[in-house]
Amino acid sequence: KQELNRSPQDRCLIAVGHYPIFLSPDFYGRFSDPSLHYDERTGQEGVLLPILLEAGVDLYLCGHLHTYERTRSYGVAYPDLMPYQPSQYCQALDEQQCYVRYILTEDTIHAEALSLHGTVVDTWSQVLNRDQQSVV
Repeated sequence: KQELNRSPQDRCLIAVGHYPIFLSPDFYGRFSDPSLHYDERTGQEGVLLPILLEAGVDLYLCGHLHTYERTRSYGVAYPDLMPYQPSQYCQALDEQQCYVRYILTEDTIHAEALSLHGTVVDTWSQVLNRDQQSVV
């Protein structure tokens, strides 16, 4: 929390973690502390999501499981690697291993997920949160 709040003048704020915040309910508590995840069953946000929202994070990058899933909630994009049943916030899912290429313009993040063979798996854009309040 302290580290995220240290850079309020940054044009784009990106946080990186190992585990996804939005995760299939089948996996709550199996991979990490369940208090870190958003719980679809109860609507409880967990401890990490409010910290990211308060800091105005634009993008949360994570991995752990090795396929592509992109979720979007509260004005924050969450591309991660999750091969199982997607969360209710899932925007795109592909079970291939891939990489994501990001382009940052003045006010937008543009992203393109590509398979290891160069096939486009997903494309998306998101306006940065710098001049906006996070909506909870």
